[in-house]
Amino acid sequence: MAKRPHTIAAGQPSLPDLLFSPRAAFIWNGARNAVAWMNPAARASFELRAEDFSEALPKRFVRQLARLTEAGIGGSVRLKLSGRPPLDCFAEVLHLADGEKGLVVAETDEDFRPHPALTAPKLSRKPARSKKSRAKTGAPPPPAPSLTEAEMSAFKALGRKMKRLCAEKQSRPAEPPAEPSFPPIRAETPASPPPAESLLQVFDLVLFLGSDLDVVRVSGRAARFGWKKAELHGMPVLDLLADADRAILRRMSRRLASPRTRTASETLWIATGDGPTLPCRAALCRWPGERTAYALLLLALDPPQRLKRSRARAAPISLAARRAA
Repeated sequence: MAKRPHTIAAGQPSLPDLLFSPRAAFIWNGARNAVAWMNPAARASFELRAEDFSEALPKRFVRQLARLTEAGIGGSVRLKLSGRPPLDCFAEVLHLADGEKGLVVAETDEDFRPHPALTAPKLSRKPARSKKSRAKTGAPPPPAPSLTEAEMSAFKALGRKMKRLCAEKQSRPAEPPAEPSFPPIRAETPASPPPAESLLQVFDLVLFLGSDLDVVRVSGRAARFGWKKAELHGMPVLDLLADADRAILRRMSRRLASPRTRTASETLWIATGDGPTLPCRAALCRWPGERTAYALLLLALDPPQRLKRSRARAAPISLAARRAA
């Protein structure tokens, strides 16, 4: 642990100092061989409650505290928990309110030098001297600080309050998330398709197709392709294309199956009413309606003569038969 300033006067820490000290400290009950109290710094440092901290203490450290309690003397001890660096502490005898003996164990550092009268000599395995032998020496034992009933009541009240707050927090139902201060974003309704008149400002011809790609409605300049609108109405649009261009149009319709794709555009050669084909820039988009599913937008191109000669095509047979009929 990092060094922190001591709140110890004349080598003896006071209980109020330990309560609010940033150094870890706890009270050891010698009769129960258990930790009776831990200050907030100890609970935060070891991340354990008093019951769990008692179980986590090494047996060797517990025996050392028991010998100090039985002898009624204080001394320096070293606490080594699993996975943590060793912690130097100083233990002092404390008389608890119920008459039992205990120890106040507080964290120290290398700069701390306890009072010589409080430094514990090396403990031997010989039994402690009796009161009669101590009387012969004429040196009374040093007085041990006692914990008054008021201080013990304050510690117990603090512990009961913390337990009550924890129980209330665990039993309290989870609060619903607070509503945002701004109104929720509503899903935008899909925009309605633009009117056909606005499309005719860019394209020459708009063919509205059903789900089976037959022409349901015609808008625009059909004469640009040598057709009349009545002739195109009800005609399968694939009859206007050669085999290669039919495959291209089917791929365009499959691309529109993805909701992310709004328009598929390619270059198609459309059969004219006069027989030869005409290159067009074609755009296929979804056009949901009662009878319509797609809209095929055609913009006639004027390629050079050499391209016309290289791509000259005759009208499909089914279309020629329709014109003859």
